[in-house]
Amino acid sequence: MNDTIPYPEYHSKCPSCGSEVIIRERHAKNGTIAVKCEECGARFSFSIDRRFCERKRSFPGVQFAVVPSRQEIRPFQGELLNISSGGIRVRTKEAPPKMGESLSVRFRLPLSDELQKIVGKVVWIETLHASLHEFGVRFIELDEIARHAIQIYLED
Repeated sequence: MNDTIPYPEYHSKCPSCGSEVIIRERHAKNGTIAVKCEECGARFSFSIDRRFCERKRSFPGVQFAVVPSRQEIRPFQGELLNISSGGIRVRTKEAPPKMGESLSVRFRLPLSDELQKIVGKVVWIETLHASLHEFGVRFIELDEIARHAIQIYLED
């Protein structure tokens, strides 16, 4: 009986010799794995994209507030870096929200007058430097109109 755990397999080409390299993921930090080509011995990095939803580069202008909030939108604003059917990536110069916090988010899609209002959960935070932060928000409440508008935008 074989009790080994199967690891996901990825295929790449060695940048030095061009031979195919099969990569079995065991431990990856931030989606990057150090790889050694068995053919020529060259070392290179391989990035794994673990995202489930396709992303599209977005546009500036997003407002967010912690839910529940007595204010409709607190005075925090940011730049919407990309959007997918599952969530958004935001950059802000303000203090970032906390991990796991629910946010009310507003933004307009390009070529649309409709203000999209969604509720999402902060799933990751990265501090780029003292006054610049990025964070990811997974949609948890998205009405059909907003879902359809985002899908149309992504297909464009």
